[in-house]
Amino acid sequence: MVNHEPNGTKIDSCAAGQRHPKPGLPAWILGPVALVFIALAGVYAFGTTFSQFADYDDQGTMMVCIRGYLEGHPLYSSVRLMYGPCYFMYEAILHRMTCLPVTHDITGMICIAHWLGAACVLAVAGGLMTRSALLGVFIFMQATIHLQHVAREPGHPQELVVLALALSILVAAAGPPRGWRLALLGAIGAVLVFTKINVGAFFGVALLMALLSHAPFLQARRGWFWGLLALSGSLSFLLMRDHLAEVWARDYSSVVAASVIAAGAFTYTLAGERRIGFRAWLQTGIPFGVVSVLLLLAMVANGMSFSGMVNSTVKLAAALPGTAHFSFIIPQGAWW
Repeated sequence: MVNHEPNGTKIDSCAAGQRHPKPGLPAWILGPVALVFIALAGVYAFGTTFSQFADYDDQGTMMVCIRGYLEGHPLYSSVRLMYGPCYFMYEAILHRMTCLPVTHDITGMICIAHWLGAACVLAVAGGLMTRSALLGVFIFMQATIHLQHVAREPGHPQELVVLALALSILVAAAGPPRGWRLALLGAIGAVLVFTKINVGAFFGVALLMALLSHAPFLQARRGWFWGLLALSGSLSFLLMRDHLAEVWARDYSSVVAASVIAAGAFTYTLAGERRIGFRAWLQTGIPFGVVSVLLLLAMVANGMSFSGMVNSTVKLAAALPGTAHFSFIIPQGAWW
């Protein structure tokens, strides 16, 4: 149906209705329901965080590193670690602005804040994607349960990682890939690279494949895209090559490869005629470069060693899977 405004503008009421559907629940009901679920999740998160202790004690290690950095000791020389500097800069800003000490209780509460914050962001993103407040609440419940593993290592950089990844999903769910959305995704990619370089690399590959899905060159050459997609799906087997003799490693790699290829195929098909040009690549790459340079300048200002960061976050981290790893048993239901 086409309606005419007084100024003569034509409006497709059906399309407008699709863009702005009516919410499933009124705000006066949704608000209290959300608060109840957040309160229940808070009780669950508090009990989970303060009722367990990992035998490898990453919490103590990270607290020592954060405290050392706050006391002025440069990373990668006086403070030895395998993670990027972004997380420690973030923690330093957080503790200095709030005047909170580095204690077990404070570290645990900060972990809970990141945990539930990421769950709330994912709930909002899911609500935007599905146009359903009820599904948003369900996603919040699922995210709260699945992110409980961060409670085994309070103070670990994965707290910032899960929050940054959740924000990236919210940005992507806000609309088509253009303008400020691409800029934010590029900036988030830089933060992830300088927090945990492996997560940053995975995020970069995913963002690259998403952009390529909309590229006119690959939209016109489908065989090239499917080849790149198959290559990205095979990365799981490449990374697990030392353990492929074990069933759990083959199962894990297969599920990851199938998920990557399915997601890529869906993105490529959904892109359709919505293509992006060279400007979109600049809108993504420039913020990534700017944030990276700013983080490197902050490293130099704080007396950190760039070579030390590379040795710790790349060389030392690359050698870790050969000395320590955990078997990840995938239930049969994961195949569905």
